[in-house]
Amino acid sequence: MSFTLYGLINSYFLGPLGEVPLAAASLTMSISIILYGALFGLVGPIGYFIGTAYGADDAKKISEVIKHGVVLGLGAGLLGFILMALVLLVLPFMGQPLEVLQVITPYWLLSGASMIPFFMSFVFKQFYDSTNRPWTGTVLSLIPVVVSIPLTWIFVTGQFGLPALGLTGAGVSAVLAGLIGVAIMASHFYFTPAHA
Repeated sequence: MSFTLYGLINSYFLGPLGEVPLAAASLTMSISIILYGALFGLVGPIGYFIGTAYGADDAKKISEVIKHGVVLGLGAGLLGFILMALVLLVLPFMGQPLEVLQVITPYWLLSGASMIPFFMSFVFKQFYDSTNRPWTGTVLSLIPVVVSIPLTWIFVTGQFGLPALGLTGAGVSAVLAGLIGVAIMASHFYFTPAHA
C-alpha cells in the first residue's frame, strides 16, 4: 500500500514539471514494483517465524528472528538496489525516449536505494502483524508516507532556500522518508519494554 501512495505523491508533485519527469517516475515504478514483489518473497517468511515463536511464547526466539530479519531486510534492499542499477544499464535498449533517459538516472538509483530502508522496516511490520498488532504496524509503516509529502514538496519544488531538484528531489525524499520510517519503527520496537 505504501508503495502505491509514494507513486501518487510523486505524481502530484512531478505533474506540474511536465511529461518527461512523470514518464521517468512511471517507468521507475513499473520496474521497481516487479522487484518489490520478488523481494517480498525473500523477507516475507520472517512473519511466519515470528508468529511461530510468538505462539510458543518464546521472546528470545522472536528477538533472534528480528535480528536476523533486519540483516535479511538490509540484504534484500541492497539486492533491490543492485538489480535496479543493472536494469538501468539496459534501459537504452528497451526503446525508451531519449529525453526520459537523460533525466532518469538519479531518480532511478535513489528509488533503488529507498528499497534498503523499506525492506528493513518491513521486518518490523512483520513483527507487529505476527504478534496480533497489525494496526500498530500499519500506522508505523504509513509514517514515512506522511513524512514524504512535505519532503517531496521541499525537494522537488525547492523550498526553504534549497534548490528545486525536480525529479531527483522526489528520489531524495523517498530515501529520507524511508530512513526516518525505519528509525521510527526500530525505535518503537527496541524502546518498548515488552519487545526488546
